[in-house]
Amino acid sequence: MKVSRVLSAAAIAVTLLGAAACGSSTESDLSPVGTWSQEAENSPFLEIAEDGTLSGNDGCNVLGGDWTSPAAGEIETSGLVGTMMFCEGVDDWLSAFGHATFTADTMTVYSVDDQEIGTLSRP
Repeated sequence: MKVSRVLSAAAIAVTLLGAAACGSSTESDLSPVGTWSQEAENSPFLEIAEDGTLSGNDGCNVLGGDWTSPAAGEIETSGLVGTMMFCEGVDDWLSAFGHATFTADTMTVYSVDDQEIGTLSRP
């Protein structure tokens, strides 16, 4: 009887630990890879690829470049290039992308001079 209680307690502990491990995510699990956008028509979006490249559109101009993640929940861009078309009535803030912080569903974008310039979400 004592052995079965110990085995039952051990089985419960293993089950609880397994459930906790499966249901939790840590900051180190966060990845920026995927699509980030805004819902409005002609709004900016980014496609961040696992290979360290990104592409997107600021609502008017096409963007492309490279990205790295210096710390969990952060990305930095390098070599960001884009077209420079004039589009009346479009706020092209994303073309000033320098770095960003992100959570599981929201990315806050900053310019190269560290000014917050906008936010994107995962669809």
